[in-house]
Amino acid sequence: MRILLILTLSLSFSVFGKELSRDPAKLVEQMAACDVSWDDYKNSIDVEMTLLEFFTLSVLPDPDRRNSYLPKNPTTVFGLDVVKLSPSFGMSPGFMVQVGSDLNEVKKAVEESRGFNLECEDKEKRCGTDISKTEAFVIMQGRSNVVLGCIYPYQK
Repeated sequence: MRILLILTLSLSFSVFGKELSRDPAKLVEQMAACDVSWDDYKNSIDVEMTLLEFFTLSVLPDPDRRNSYLPKNPTTVFGLDVVKLSPSFGMSPGFMVQVGSDLNEVKKAVEESRGFNLECEDKEKRCGTDISKTEAFVIMQGRSNVVLGCIYPYQK
């Protein structure tokens, strides 16, 4: 069954014209930067299968926190070390990555890597940009960490 899954994934890694990376670190970056949208998650078997492979082969469940995952191997996103992953952004749908860097370092790395112009508020504790009407890229300073990712605000 696992061979069939991998073979199926090898045959098609495109999502509506977007290329899904086979490299786990690049895939994490694509999900965090909203390159793969919530609609892609819901409407594409290719995305579902790729994410299934990723969460099966590349991460371990975090024993201390439900719905969080730890990378099996050192992983970077935007050149920053990944500490933890979550297939949601707090209470909202999305994808969140906790990184081992401070907010200013994360903001600079993302702006240089993606060309995003991140606007900050709350005395620099939250920065972000709208990707579309239904997606936003956000970085936030927590109590002891910085998280970044793609958030899909609830819609009526």
